[in-house]
Amino acid sequence: MNRAKYVILLGFVVICLIFVNGCTLSTASYNYESALAQFNKGNYDESKKSIDKVIYVEGDSKKAEFNKEIIAEHLLLAGHVYIETEDYDNAISAFDKATKDSTKVADLENNKEALRGKGLVYLRKAEYDKAIESFNKAKKIDVNNSLNKDIEKYLIEAYIYGNKTEEALKCCEEYLKNYGKDDEITLLQGIGYAYANNEAEMVKCISAVIDKGNDSGYYHMAQCYMKLGNFAKASENYEIYLDKAKGIDRKILALAIVDSLIKQGNYDKALELVKLYDKNDKSSKGRYDKEFRQYHITILEKQGNYAEALNRAKDYVSVYTDDEAMKKEVAFLETRIVE
Repeated sequence: MNRAKYVILLGFVVICLIFVNGCTLSTASYNYESALAQFNKGNYDESKKSIDKVIYVEGDSKKAEFNKEIIAEHLLLAGHVYIETEDYDNAISAFDKATKDSTKVADLENNKEALRGKGLVYLRKAEYDKAIESFNKAKKIDVNNSLNKDIEKYLIEAYIYGNKTEEALKCCEEYLKNYGKDDEITLLQGIGYAYANNEAEMVKCISAVIDKGNDSGYYHMAQCYMKLGNFAKASENYEIYLDKAKGIDRKILALAIVDSLIKQGNYDKALELVKLYDKNDKSSKGRYDKEFRQYHITILEKQGNYAEALNRAKDYVSVYTDDEAMKKEVAFLETRIVE
């Protein structure tokens, strides 16, 4: 091949490589923007489809092989998408990959956000000690300190649900001192007192929020009474919240009320409420259908109606075929009927 032809061919190859690389980057950018837009709309499953294409080889998160050209911005979004889709292992992997051993401000900012994200994963997984460790590490990174308010709120939650109530209440006091009044922190303070078995202070904190017109206080009051074992008071506050609140998911609140009624032994009222939502439709696998069916079976068993409980349990396992606990319940109910 003469030199002129070689130079022309080499130039053509370089142009092709630039074009292909440009298309790859353009596609990654498009998928990232699409993932971000869907995430902001709350369409997390759709967001996951797009972000998978950005950060994983062949767009398959199950292979867990990262693309070589991904950047921290992509990984941080991916981590939050995976949190919302309960893909916690991949969330941790994405946040870890976004972290760099660097003193550059941009890298430190990414590290702080990645640690905050890991803390959220561990909070969701109820691994509270790991959450506390991640949030505290994030706070110590002295950049983008506007994130600290948010991190401290999550840290208080981790302390409360990790049964470190002394630390939680101390953090609440420090937060209110540093940032001023905040209804969310006052609610967390009330929850902290409930975990510390201090009913009087719990009522004082949450009532202060309710008195300012924040009806969500009734829900938190109910949750606290559940923690304290006062199930009648819990039901009372759940029902007030159900009556007052607008735009809430009534099904999840109904489940909470049913739980409180069962714990009181008020099975008739609990069954009445469950029947509003459980139509025993085998073709339906809507949100919370599974939980309502479980409660229905539990109540019937508590009432001694083993035959109907068994029929419903069999219907349940025909829909939720991988529920081993309910299969054991079927076997148990069969023994009760024989007796």
